[in-house]
Amino acid sequence: MFRFSLAPFCASWPEAGPNPPVEANPLPNVPTLLLSGNDDLRTPQEDAAKLAAQLPKATLVRVPSTGHSVVGSDIFGCATRALRHFFRGEAIGLCKDHGELLPPSPVPPSSLSRLPRVSGLKTGPGRTLLAARLTLADLFEHAVDALLSSPDGITIQPVGGLRAGFFDANLKGLVLHGYSWVPA
Repeated sequence: MFRFSLAPFCASWPEAGPNPPVEANPLPNVPTLLLSGNDDLRTPQEDAAKLAAQLPKATLVRVPSTGHSVVGSDIFGCATRALRHFFRGEAIGLCKDHGELLPPSPVPPSSLSRLPRVSGLKTGPGRTLLAARLTLADLFEHAVDALLSSPDGITIQPVGGLRAGFFDANLKGLVLHGYSWVPA
């Protein structure tokens, strides 16, 4: 994903030096809206809160599930609503936290026997079906990632399975070549 990031532009950014000059004048006493993404690694919310404390008429809006580019990456539209209310002179509410957008993947089992039993099915067939479902879920995750990472948005390069094999794509769909998430 590095090739799609803006990081290469930072290489030519001018160096501020160890002690950049600090403006001695007080900050203006004007209405100010600060949008801060909860997942911003570049400018953490602590910095936004410090700045808001220095601005007499500041409103700080913390936007959940959003990183550095708040307006462009807020999929729930809270930042846009905050901007709209701010420019209309209306009250700005809190952003609703919708929880984890993509929960972490479960830890892969080290063997088929480590999978839980499936109620209503015999142990062997139930675990085999569960392993197939988990393998297909993993495949789907990697296929979406491969598609989003592809240079043309269409071509998928071969992607290896966690335990064995790989998958690739052709005009008919995804083709699994011994792809495995759970070892037999």
